[in-house]
Amino acid sequence: MFAFGLVLLLVGAIVVVAEIHSFTIYLMAVAAACFVAGGLALGAHTGLATTLIVFGVVLLLGLPVAHFARRRLRNPASERISRDDVGAEVEVVSVRDGRLRVSYRGAEWDARPAPGFSTAGLEPGAWLVVSARDGNTLVVGEAGAAGASA
Repeated sequence: MFAFGLVLLLVGAIVVVAEIHSFTIYLMAVAAACFVAGGLALGAHTGLATTLIVFGVVLLLGLPVAHFARRRLRNPASERISRDDVGAEVEVVSVRDGRLRVSYRGAEWDARPAPGFSTAGLEPGAWLVVSARDGNTLVVGEAGAAGASA
């Protein structure tokens, strides 16, 4: 069981690194279960069945806690600001290999076409509408009749 305990501790450390990069919070419950079960296997020399039961119990108790923490960490103001961009008109600055650069709010932004929208035949100076924002990348689609008025 000593080797299994070490494996659980190593997996827990790997999961913590993955959590740092993804920030899902749920992986922390998995890491905690690995650390508790691994520590128990190393310190108390428990059998495989007991170690796995402890792992499962800690995981089942940790997931609701992680869910609660994730909900508390959500930032509604940030989400509102992201949605404020939807419907805004942007001007195409360049189109290269399906990648777009658009002018929006006085600056150039990276953009990508919305699902079902093709950049074929799109020229600089064309107007598009923001359908979503993914981080610092705008998701754009075809402008309606209002797009020509800008």
